[in-house]
Amino acid sequence: MRRERSLPSSAVPVARSVALIVLMSLAAFGSAAAVESWFDTRFGKSWTLTDSAEELLVRYEPAADSLDRKVLAARWGLSPSHPFDPETRSEVFRAPAGEAARAVAARMAGEDLIRAAVPAVVDHEGFTKYFLPGEATVQFREGISHEEALGKIEAAGSSVIKDHWTPGYYTISVPAGMTVFDAVRSWYEEPAVLFSEPSYMLYDDLLYTPDDPLLDQQWNLRNTGQFGGTPGADVEAELAWDLQKGIPSVIVCVIDTGMDLQHEDLAANLLPRGDEDWDFASADGSPDDENNHGTAVCGIAIAVQDNGLGVSGIAPGCRVMPRRVNLASGQNQNRADAINYAASRRAEFDGLVISCSWRMSSGDFTAVQNAIVNADALDCVIVFASGNTNDGVNYPAVYPETIACGATSMCDERKTYGSCDGENYWGSCWGPELDVVAPGVRITTTDRTGAAGYSQGNYYASFNGTSSAAPLAAGICALIWSANPGLSAHEVRAILEQSAEDEVGPPHEDTPGWDPYMGHGRVNAYRAVLLASVLEDFEDDMESGAGDWTHSAIGEGTEDAWHLSQERNHTEGGTTSYKCGDPFGQ
Repeated sequence: MRRERSLPSSAVPVARSVALIVLMSLAAFGSAAAVESWFDTRFGKSWTLTDSAEELLVRYEPAADSLDRKVLAARWGLSPSHPFDPETRSEVFRAPAGEAARAVAARMAGEDLIRAAVPAVVDHEGFTKYFLPGEATVQFREGISHEEALGKIEAAGSSVIKDHWTPGYYTISVPAGMTVFDAVRSWYEEPAVLFSEPSYMLYDDLLYTPDDPLLDQQWNLRNTGQFGGTPGADVEAELAWDLQKGIPSVIVCVIDTGMDLQHEDLAANLLPRGDEDWDFASADGSPDDENNHGTAVCGIAIAVQDNGLGVSGIAPGCRVMPRRVNLASGQNQNRADAINYAASRRAEFDGLVISCSWRMSSGDFTAVQNAIVNADALDCVIVFASGNTNDGVNYPAVYPETIACGATSMCDERKTYGSCDGENYWGSCWGPELDVVAPGVRITTTDRTGAAGYSQGNYYASFNGTSSAAPLAAGICALIWSANPGLSAHEVRAILEQSAEDEVGPPHEDTPGWDPYMGHGRVNAYRAVLLASVLEDFEDDMESGAGDWTHSAIGEGTEDAWHLSQERNHTEGGTTSYKCGDPFGQ
């Protein structure tokens, strides 16, 4: 039975400003290189894809077993590039030296056990993308019924391969005689369609780099200099917990590799799932972690406190909603689907923070950007890791609706190859899209129970990368919402940024105000909760009568610390407020 959900009204599509043209459209298995293009009316983007000379994607027939795949690869001189994906029965290889991927793919087309082979493509930003031959995706506009959509798909000569959770979103077959790109272009001519994309595969999008001996303390929450770092270079969690530990009606939705649902330090904070399908990577419905990464991320955000076990999350009173996606080898549309599902439940809770510790190493994708825009419109906070390659901020963190979070060392530096932690193999990504940074090296957190995880126990002391920084920022957002459930998602974001500690890092990077290396600064849970808290017994009618509110120094030698704040007051419809003191420059 189809699950009916409503999505927010989408922005009016950008008017078509250029014709949908093909720069060069050759036969699907021709020997010459091809260039494909189309105009994405959803976000006003012109897409141009050219053949990769080196890589090709192969789809196998169901009868091809693992031995068959090895024999075929050896016969054609192929070397593995990305692993076999059992869901789509596809694998990515490097072509033999001196041979073009398109030419090799064309010759392989006659193999009985090969369903199709196509070269990878490179987009206009230089990212390599991998598409599944014979498939495309299409998102119909709001208001188009399931029956209408199916009718249009059938009329186009296609059939539904997968009806996704997102209403009106389908993976469909490509009609005989058309290429994937012909199909995408044709769907943009259909007024009922919001966007169309190839059916893309995504690979190697995890953002952790665990490679260190175990530590025995969560310095990110309270740094005493125990690991050679700078005392106080932390998020002041203990001070924050004196004010707020989180409330169960505020949810952190972790979209990752899943979660160890029975973990001793996580299970009590798991949002009841009922019969909902929370697995967007396979058909079993349950988001059990099969990779370790998601369990570690969940612990940083919401691990249970005061239970005599393991670690504490930054927001131990909040609950977690884990969504499983495949970050090693999975379809792009599944990630968009998971974000849309999470956002659809926002109205049930006092706050919903979506935490994503992954990148899109293949660059920009319309479906994921559209899902993030939807989540923002539904009043969700969306936190993404900035990336670990010490260069520009990765997709999807570059999208303006996200909070892009970088990582710091225990010495309050941006994590670089030379930072004090000694992890000289990665650096936190930076650039104009960066919003905040958070501790992200040698983090102690939950691990899959027993020998299944990174370690032989239930906890891991060397989780790192912007993967560990993002859930810490997401958990602080959950504390902000817990302190003041009346806030909007945009106000939660503003408080996270305004309360961040500025000029704590090296002066050449952490300059006054926002900068591209540390963003607005290193997040601080205590300052954030304090800024969000509402004084229930304070009213803004302290003086009555005509004229402005008056204030002055109480005597000689004292200063008048009262001032008009830049923050709005908490009266419905209120716009300004007065504040005594200046703790955050307001």
